[in-house]
Amino acid sequence: VHIEEFSELIEWFEPTLNTITTKKVLPLFKAGAIKGFITGDEAAKLLESHGKEATFILRFSLKQLGSLAVTCLAFGSIKNLLIKIEKDTFI
Repeated sequence: VHIEEFSELIEWFEPTLNTITTKKVLPLFKAGAIKGFITGDEAAKLLESHGKEATFILRFSLKQLGSLAVTCLAFGSIKNLLIKIEKDTFI
């Protein structure tokens, strides 16, 4: 890996790393409650095949780096919600 490529990787991953290390997210991450880097479509497929009503997947947002996303199965449909984190507070 060239230094330029490594630099781009760090630049891309830094917002997520900052999110992981916040007081509110770190315990969730350590407990394995965050699925990781999967798309909303992948999360929806998991819920459709294995989920029950009112279940959800907590994951890192791929579109809004540094944010979390919740994909949930509620009232018979899939919903995606964005959770922004600023100064260790969920927004």
